[in-house]
Amino acid sequence: MPGLGLERKAVRWRANADKKRHDAAIPVPDALIEEIRLIRIRLGGALGGLMLPMERDREKPIRRETFHKWLAQAEKAAELPKLDGGMWHQPRRAWASSRKHLSLSDAAAVGGWRDVKTLLRSYMVPDEDTILAVMSEQGKRPASS
Repeated sequence: MPGLGLERKAVRWRANADKKRHDAAIPVPDALIEEIRLIRIRLGGALGGLMLPMERDREKPIRRETFHKWLAQAEKAAELPKLDGGMWHQPRRAWASSRKHLSLSDAAAVGGWRDVKTLLRSYMVPDEDTILAVMSEQGKRPASS
């Protein structure tokens, strides 16, 4: 997928930065592209290349452990308790659950899941609003006997 990037309105997730070695290019809305451009300009970075490179080697992505450290620091600074279920699983679970009304295959692709089984089993969780929507749906009813 060489050549994909902000000019093509896509964010590329490189296989070497993914624990399952999955390479993907995800189309993104114009508003996100503009936000990314502004952040990169503010940080003094170029508009091409890695979004979050290592400080000492701009050709390599930041290590997973650095993201874990940043999340722990952010939780502490916000005086939030550490959530159960791993470092990034809770935010991913919330993200996935908020997209239950969309195509499962598309949500899986954007979220980095190769199949919908993991998405359904571990990330999309029932919630009262969605359960109420299911119960309130006025659809076809089976004929009375």
